[in-house]
Amino acid sequence: MMNEVQAAQQDVIEEFGLFEDWMDRYQYLIDLGRRLPEFPEELRTEENRIRGCQSQVWFVAEKKDGRLEFRAISDAAIVSGLIALLLRLYNGRSPQDILDTPPDFVTALQLESHLSPTRSNGLSSMLKAIRGFATEALRAACLAGRQLPLSTHLLELRDRGAANARRTSWQLAGGKTHGSLPSLGRLGLRPCARYRAGQG
Repeated sequence: MMNEVQAAQQDVIEEFGLFEDWMDRYQYLIDLGRRLPEFPEELRTEENRIRGCQSQVWFVAEKKDGRLEFRAISDAAIVSGLIALLLRLYNGRSPQDILDTPPDFVTALQLESHLSPTRSNGLSSMLKAIRGFATEALRAACLAGRQLPLSTHLLELRDRGAANARRTSWQLAGGKTHGSLPSLGRLGLRPCARYRAGQG
């Protein structure tokens, strides 16, 4: 069974498949961007700005009831449309579903081929930010449950299905390496169940 992000991604792919001409797809993206909700001026800060985008993009996330709610805005029409597309896919989803779902829509819609290099880089930066928000949300949940959050490197190993990740050094929130998995019991900590190597 598909998770919520996968289902939304499939809907988007099918929806864009109705447009045979890419000019129509561009116009559809622009129309989507025009419908973005208002973004508070006080949130348009340097801290909330996405690096890697040629246009100005602000992105914020908030966790509510185990799900991530995103708000974003841009000063460019096409990028605003891409934001609307991303919100449709990821807004209100669980961090786990976000991390478990590769952004296959980028290839399926041939976005990298039809977007300018700067817009393509901006899309990549926004996707990276969304996955970063999801990773941090799961780490916070781990800490709240007295469980051990994994390093970003281990998350990447897990995403690649690395069976030997269990032998990699594990890290505490402060970033200091405290040895391999067997030593964690003496620290009174344990890895998050959903992030044990080879599981998920």
